[in-house]
Amino acid sequence: MSTITTAHHGSKRVVWVLYEGCEAERFFIESSHEIIEDLKEMAFGNSRRHYRVFYLGVHMRPSERIPTDTSCEHPIHFKKIESGSSTLLVLINFFFLMCRYFQHPGRMKPFRML
Repeated sequence: MSTITTAHHGSKRVVWVLYEGCEAERFFIESSHEIIEDLKEMAFGNSRRHYRVFYLGVHMRPSERIPTDTSCEHPIHFKKIESGSSTLLVLINFFFLMCRYFQHPGRMKPFRML
């Protein structure tokens, strides 16, 4: 049996969250906090960019609304971004750098791969 817990307590409401490696727990948020970015800021402060948010297995963008039907069985899941996740970004940046190099070979100095 799943209990929906988006209960309102005064100006706060409850959502269920799951931090990676922990059990689901209740999290009290202000009623004015409506989007995922607000939730990440409350939970992690300046470290929020190191986490991705999933709900029911689907990645949630920072601008999406906080789900109202969370429960202990179906919490919002915070996953820490591993440092290896930036490999794709490095490859994309390298690709664009190479494109610029071959488009303007006289303006860019050759470089060595590390």
